[in-house]
Amino acid sequence: MLEHAEDLARAKGCRALILDAAFFRTEAHAFYEHNGFAKDCYSFET
Repeated sequence: MLEHAEDLARAKGCRALILDAAFFRTEAHAFYEHNGFAKDCYSFET
């Protein structure tokens, strides 16, 4: 499914695919990193 999302984004001319996962979802973070994504920022809210 992730590869399909990347293919669709490329076909639409997107220059980036940004994923959002909750801070505590460390397994999801590892999955995305394993598939070539890099941690880019931390998000803060009140």
